[in-house]
This record gives sequence, C-alpha cells and structure tokens, in this order.
Amino acid sequence: MPHARRSLALAQRLDDQHLIGRAHSFLANPHGSLGHLDEALRHAARALATYKQLGEEPPAMVLYRIGIIRHERSEEAAALKALQQGEALALAQHDETIIVFVRWVRAKALANLGHYQEAFAALAAAESAGKGEEAFARSRIPNTYGAFYADLGLWHEALERDLESLDVTQSMSGPAFKEPLIHALLNVAEDQLALGAPEPAMRAIERVAKLMPEAEYARFRYQNRLHYVRALLALAREEEAAALEAVDACLADAAAYRAPKYEVRGCLVRGRALARLGNAEAAKMELIAAAELAEQLGYPAWAWRAWTAVAEVSHAPRLARHAADAVQKLADNLDTKLRERFLRIAAKARH
Repeated sequence: MPHARRSLALAQRLDDQHLIGRAHSFLANPHGSLGHLDEALRHAARALATYKQLGEEPPAMVLYRIGIIRHERSEEAAALKALQQGEALALAQHDETIIVFVRWVRAKALANLGHYQEAFAALAAAESAGKGEEAFARSRIPNTYGAFYADLGLWHEALERDLESLDVTQSMSGPAFKEPLIHALLNVAEDQLALGAPEPAMRAIERVAKLMPEAEYARFRYQNRLHYVRALLALAREEEAAALEAVDACLADAAAYRAPKYEVRGCLVRGRALARLGNAEAAKMELIAAAELAEQLGYPAWAWRAWTAVAEVSHAPRLARHAADAVQKLADNLDTKLRERFLRIAAKARH
C-alpha cells in the first residue's frame, strides 16, 4: 500500500488523471480488505469521479469493492446495485476473477434478504464462471453453500459443504488462502455445535486461533465471527460468563465496523446466556432487540432464529407468531425440495 500511496502522490503532481484513477482504484482494495472501510469507499468514490471526468468506464474491481462493503454493512440494496454494475463491467473487461467475486457477494446479499432461490442460482453462476484459474475467488464458494444451509437450520447439509470447503482450502498454499480456510473452520465449528458435537468444534476454533497471527487479510471479518463462535462454544459448555465475555467482544467489533448482522448475532447469544442464568426479563429484551433489528435489516433467517428464541423464553404465543411469519417468508423463496426440508426443521424448532 505505501507504493500505491506514492503512486497517487506522483500522479497528482503530474496531474495525470488516468494514473490518479488507477491509483484510487487500487487503494480501495487493500483498505477494504484491512477493514479501513470508510477510506476504501473514499478512494472508490474518487476513482469513479475521475473516470467519469475522463469519459471512461472504471475498473470493475471498484464496483465490486463498493458492493462488498455495502453488503458487510447490511446495506443490501446499495450492494446489489453496485454489484450489478460491477458484473456488467467485469464481463465487458473480461475480468473473470471479478465476475466470480461479484456473483459470490451478490449471492450472499440475496441470502441475507431471504431470497435463497436466487442466492443459490447466483452462487452456481459464480461457480461456473471463468476457466478455473480464479482459485482465490472460487475458494469461498463451497463454504458459502454451507452458510446458506446453516441459515436454514439444515446443519447436516451445511457440515457436508463446509467439510468439502475445508478440504479445498487447506490444500492451497499462500497467505491469501488463510481467510477462506479460517471461514471454513469457523463454519465447521458452528455446524458441529448445532449438531451437539462441541469437541470437534473446539478443535476447529483452536486451529483458527493458531492461524490468526499469519493472516492479516480481512481479519476484521473473521475476528468478529470468531468471537461469535467462541460464545456459542461457551454456551454449549454451560459457561455462561465466558459466553457473555465473547459476546461483548463480538458486539464491540460490530460497532467498530458498523456490522449490524453481528449485532443481531451478539444480542441473540447474549439473550440465550442470560436465559440460562435465570434472568428471563433481560434475556427477553436482548432477544427481542435481535429479532427487531433482523426485521429492520430485512433478514428473515435471523428474525426466525431470534423470534423462536423469544418464544422459548417468554412462552408467549403472540411472539411465536412472529417466528411463523419469518418462516413463511423464507419458505416462499425456496424451491419445492428445499422448502419441505426447511419446514420440517422449522416445525421441530417450535416444539
């Protein structure tokens, strides 16, 4: 990044608008990967303005970077708009790596909004793009399938995909592949916890802790997830104080990076921990906060989880109806086979 900053300074001294546009485009990427999200958006905006002034199209990477940051901040409408523009540019510029990336992020944004049929289609389109050499981009696809199944409570299917992802990512070399490996391990840990197997989950978390010092790329994303999964592990071990400590770290990162999805996750686990400690009223408040934020964001899978937890704590049929509404929204956006499996899982969760 220091070389890119020097390049930008030189381009500005030369008043070379093409070089200025290229430098801003490049700088948006590492800033975004390192969690300097406002700085990344600033460089992206200046790149777009420079290319507009030149009457030229910007690199597709700029729109991808805007899209992924908006997605990380749960601004899904803005994310999808940027990603659509980015895909059109990537196709025109024959940038196959960015084609994979924009389709991958589009799939995740659609899944957050509960549009799983479209999300699976977008992920399949990412998987089929290019000529196979986009390994860095493609390494994320199997564990994203796993994440979608996990959202729907289909934990066996999620674990199968995540173990496939683990096989793929741990066979790859280079520091850039640490991030998808870490995400695969965290997915596997969460799957195992949901399936009642805390020991393999703990081993996966320990591997992540060992990988953390070696992996700077996108640390702000997986560090937050690590806090959340550690909280789940503490709950599985009936260590409520440790769960609350991990949740505090998760919520602190969520606030620092403006990541409201992790606010939902953190409040959900905090509510469950408080319920275990016998503080039903505080638990109910946390869980309702998680559910209402999930609804505000338009995230029905998380609204379903949170309202289900509220109903368990409060034993209130009126609140259970909110969970049923979220289930219906999700079911309406699934194909027939997946809908039947999901509705069976949702029915079990009510009892």
